[in-house]
Amino acid sequence: MNIPTIICSLFALFSIVLLAVYKKGFKRPHLKSLYRGAFGFLAIYLVIQISVFIRWEFFLENKISDTARNFSFITGAVFALSITLPFLVIDLISTYFKHQKSNNTSIH
Repeated sequence: MNIPTIICSLFALFSIVLLAVYKKGFKRPHLKSLYRGAFGFLAIYLVIQISVFIRWEFFLENKISDTARNFSFITGAVFALSITLPFLVIDLISTYFKHQKSNNTSIH
């Protein structure tokens, strides 16, 4: 049984639940973008960790490289971040321009 993968999966699941509970607290547009980015990161990370756990426990018969399995939580985090970061940057930029546009039209 791979303890780091299980601990990180439980942490991601707990964090997703906390974000879902405190969703109403993110009222500003940029905080909503960060919320979406964090939620997306944690969801992708959780899927990666569950798939790694299932693969290592049930589909691989000869578990040769225990090092790769023990560092899979870091690799999963890097992969999830590389997927989520472009979406977060695009979301923050679009939120910034929408906010600028709404501020300019309300002044005139």
